[in-house]
Amino acid sequence: MEFIKQSLIITPVSLWLNLTVFTLGYMIYLFSDRSKIIRKIALGVGREGFQQEWIVYLQKFTGFILLGIIPFLVNLIIGNELVSIGFSLPYGSNYLLWSFIPVIVFIIIVIFRSKEKIPINFYPQVRQQSWGRKRIVLNSFFWILYLTAYEFAFRGFLLFPMVQEYGFIMAVVINSSIYALAHIYKGPGESFGAFFLGILLCIIAVETNSFFIPLIIHIILAIGNDMAAVAVNPEMEFVK
Repeated sequence: MEFIKQSLIITPVSLWLNLTVFTLGYMIYLFSDRSKIIRKIALGVGREGFQQEWIVYLQKFTGFILLGIIPFLVNLIIGNELVSIGFSLPYGSNYLLWSFIPVIVFIIIVIFRSKEKIPINFYPQVRQQSWGRKRIVLNSFFWILYLTAYEFAFRGFLLFPMVQEYGFIMAVVINSSIYALAHIYKGPGESFGAFFLGILLCIIAVETNSFFIPLIIHIILAIGNDMAAVAVNPEMEFVK
């Protein structure tokens, strides 16, 4: 018990606060699609038959608020500099190397990987048959909005304070473990994949002193997944 008390004293209050804000925010976001308020708004915004689509969009917007705006404000209230949580453009001695090469590699992976391995029962989350320009733009916009907050939360708000407190290796292991647990509901493939992808994204974030490049990579993967899933799903199609 004495050891636990000492550990609580040693660990900065801001780190415990960051973990609490993230955990509560992520849980509320994850289950927000069940909210009566969101379902009512979705029914009002979307025409009949489009409620599911707008529930997805509104859930992502909720994630943007809970994982992006609120942690950002918490950081300002605490008084920490934004650069201390990776909120900056990439910089450092090898930032160009860690910026361009991973992005190019993931673009190639998305283009040339086997489309048969994409779980079309989950992607895209918007389960509409016809995919015209408007739906593609809307879907991409809400993905980018949400992922900006998501990557800021994981590879900024959580990661950098952990690196300062526990060191690089321990911080990466903890962050990647949380990241993998956050994907368990998507199945073993996504969860195991998230653990190893999380390690890579953490390394890139630390090497570039920013969550910006992990964000770009995640956007490429998410939108690429959706577009590829629409292309191979016999029940969906691209339309003009």
